[in-house]
Amino acid sequence: MISAPAKAIPWNKGKRGIYSPEALRRMSESAHRRSSWLKGKHWSEAMRRKMSEAHRGLPTPWMFGRPVSEAMRRKLSEAHKGRIPWNKGKTLPPLSAEHRLKLSMAMTGKKHRPYVRNPNRKTVEYTPELRLRMSIAHKGQTVDEAGRMRRRLAMLGKPKTIEHRLNISKAFRGANSHFWMGGISSVNAAIKNSIEYKLWRQAVFKRDDYRCLGCGQKGGNIEADHIYPFSLFPRLRFMVENGRTLCHECHRDTPTYGHKIHQYKKQHQLTC
Repeated sequence: MISAPAKAIPWNKGKRGIYSPEALRRMSESAHRRSSWLKGKHWSEAMRRKMSEAHRGLPTPWMFGRPVSEAMRRKLSEAHKGRIPWNKGKTLPPLSAEHRLKLSMAMTGKKHRPYVRNPNRKTVEYTPELRLRMSIAHKGQTVDEAGRMRRRLAMLGKPKTIEHRLNISKAFRGANSHFWMGGISSVNAAIKNSIEYKLWRQAVFKRDDYRCLGCGQKGGNIEADHIYPFSLFPRLRFMVENGRTLCHECHRDTPTYGHKIHQYKKQHQLTC
C-alpha cells in the first residue's frame, strides 16, 4: 500500500536575506514591466452573468469584516518600514470632465467599502470617530456648479425618509437657518412652516385620498383643516384624527375660518 506523501515544506521557509536588495529591486521592476494577459480585454455580458452566478452564495473572503489586532498592525508596520512605494512622487494626469462624470454615474447608488459592518444589519455603519474625521476633512471645501448638478441628478426621484426630513429640519432650525432674522416670525407661523406640520398635512391628505370631504372634489386646491381649531386646541394640532381635507371653498364655509373664530369662541365660551 502506497502511503500519501508528507506535506511538502517550502525550501525557503524560515530563511531571510537570501535575496540582496539589488535582486529584489530587479525582480520588482521586472514584475511591473510584465503586462497581464487580461490587460485591455473586457468580459462580455454573458460571461459576466456566468461569473456572477458561479460566485453567488459563496462565502465572503475570510478577512472581510475581521478586525486586525494591534500586534498584527505593529508587525505589518515594521515589515513595511524603509520600503519606498512604487508610486511615490508619481501623479496621475488630471481627469477630464467627461471622465469624472462617467465615474460619478458608475458609482451612483453603490456603497463604498465599509469600515464597520454590523452583521445583524445590511446597512453600512461608520464609527463616530470616522464621521468626525470625514466632517473635518470636508470643511471649507466648495462644490462647483457641475458638482451640484451631479448631486441633484443623483437624488432626483429619491424621496427622503421621515427621519431624514426631521433631522434636516432640526439642523437648520432657528439661528442655524440662513433665513434667520432674529426670531421675528410668530409662533403660529413658525409651527405651520415646520416639518411636523407638513407631515401632518400630508398624512391627512393621504388618509382622505386627496378628496374634499365637503363636495367630493379630488385634487386641485385642497387644504387641511383642523376640526378643533388650531389656535384653541394646541394639544390636538398634530393629531391626524383632528384633520380633514377640504377644498378652498368648503374651507371658507367652516365656522372657524378666518375671523369667524371669534364668534366660535363666544358660542363655545372658550377663553384661550
